[in-house]
Order: sequence, then C-alpha cells, then structure tokens
Amino acid sequence: WDVNGNDLYVKGNYTVNATNRREHTNPDGSTSVIFNGTSDQTITAFDSNATPSFENLTIKNTSGVVSFATHAVGIDGTLTIDSGATLDIEGNNFDATTLVNNGTLQLQGGETITIPDGGKDTNSGTITYDGSGSYTDLEYGNDYYNLTFNGTGTFALGGNLNVDGALTITDGTLDVSSDNRSINVAGNWTNNDIFNSR
Repeated sequence: WDVNGNDLYVKGNYTVNATNRREHTNPDGSTSVIFNGTSDQTITAFDSNATPSFENLTIKNTSGVVSFATHAVGIDGTLTIDSGATLDIEGNNFDATTLVNNGTLQLQGGETITIPDGGKDTNSGTITYDGSGSYTDLEYGNDYYNLTFNGTGTFALGGNLNVDGALTITDGTLDVSSDNRSINVAGNWTNNDIFNSR
C-alpha cells in the first residue's frame, strides 16, 4: 500500500502485521500518519533499522488515548503530540529523530527511548511515568518541561533533574537515589504520594 507522498488520517486502529515499508516513497520525507480519532486507538507497526514504522507520526486525538499495542515503533522523522492528546507507548521501545510534544507522552520507565538530545522537547508538554517496577533512572533523560509520576513504582534519579514547568507526584515514589541527586523545578511542585529526599 503506497500512499504516494500523501498524509494518511486514521480514526480507528492501525495494524501492520509485517515489516513496514512505511509511507517512504516521498523523497522529501514529509508524509505523516495522523491519528485523529474520537476514542482510544492502538498502533501495531513493526520497526526495523532498514524500515522504520513511520516517516512522521502525529497524534491529534484529544478524546481518547493512542497507544502502541505490542511492538517497538520507529519514527524516521518527527513525532508530534498535539495539545490535549496523549500517546502511551505501553512499555514498548521507540525511537524518533525529533519530538514535538504539546500534549502528553506516557511511558512506564523500563523501555528504551531513543531521541537525540537536540531532538527532545523540553519547552512544552508533559512526560508521564506510570510503571509499577523499580527504575534506576528516568528513561527520557533528566530535562523536562512538565514531569508527572502516576504509577505505583519507584523512580530513582540517575542524574540531576531539571523541570522547566511543573513536577507532579500523583502516585508512586520519586527517589533522589543514594547519590543524592538535585532537583530544579521552575513551576509548581505537587506531591500526593512519596518523595524520598534522602
């Protein structure tokens, strides 16, 4: 199925049960698969080094959660999450060249996320950790705009933490670790569960 350089809008679920060829025939790499449903949506899209799952991926659904179903997802270009939209990667690995996050990117904490430092969005949006395990660092890194913990797990810092917006502990434990990492918060601090300050 060749989209021939056009964008693809999906209101339901997206399933590719083989290695994706992507929508990559457009030589400038500008095509996107855009999720704009009005309820929860799932993405099943295989990833390999030769053929990432998507050229660009855009999440516009503000009425439900878009989630990766069972596989690692690779984005050759930009992942865009609109304001009010949520992408939950559900513990699956994923990589992208650039993240533009005006909504929420949700991860458990034990998966592998590969975004070059210059491609991470630390000027807007929220990163939410919702895992139930014990994690020795924050997989997205140590720089955030808004950062939320909403899982029953323990999230220990692997480096000094910088939050340019708000830091919220809704559920779970934030631990500065035995290395006594520092935390800088430019916005509000809300703790409704456990903060281990050492």
